[in-house]
Amino acid sequence: MNVFNYDTQWSRVLRVLDHPLILRALNAGMTSQCDYVGHRVWEPDSGPWEFSCGDGWCMDAQAKFEESGQDEEWHEWCKTQGCPNYEDDPGACDEWYNTHQEAWDKYSELEEPFFPQPRTPDWYRCWGACHWIAVWNCAIGELLFPDMKWHVVKEEEHSTAIGIDSGGRMCMDILWGRDHASEIWDAIRNGECYTLMDEIEWQETRPYRA
Repeated sequence: MNVFNYDTQWSRVLRVLDHPLILRALNAGMTSQCDYVGHRVWEPDSGPWEFSCGDGWCMDAQAKFEESGQDEEWHEWCKTQGCPNYEDDPGACDEWYNTHQEAWDKYSELEEPFFPQPRTPDWYRCWGACHWIAVWNCAIGELLFPDMKWHVVKEEEHSTAIGIDSGGRMCMDILWGRDHASEIWDAIRNGECYTLMDEIEWQETRPYRA
């Protein structure tokens, strides 16, 4: 089974990213995911990554921010705003940070470029949402490879999009990716198959909403 490489083939995806079918699939899947999780409402202008389970993206951005050296820039900026030197008085320094929201606003401003950015593959990587983002994968597959017969394949452990033709199988999976072909196949080989439109319409019913 071939797995589409979103990272190296992203320019192809960009050509269809704003197609109405893909936008509908994304909104249907993410709305259903948010209804299921129950703590946020899907906002189409937001990145799916923001709705990931866990704090993986935050930890990744923080690590990249610190590696860049900009955390030192932030500390120096705080000193210009009146923050005591940490080495001289750690307690006073910590208290200053806790009482000056503008320091954390500055931190967020400097850290923001290290989070996923719009119209990049990472923007669409919503960890923990494979059962809902699969419909978006399937829509992209149908537009990029129209000669293949596409289905959303759902199993308890994982869901993804599979296209089939006489030459074999193609998988669209922005979460697991091409380095996990065997794991993807093992996870979904006994899964149930649904057509793209059936899955979109099912997601649009928001079945988890009370």
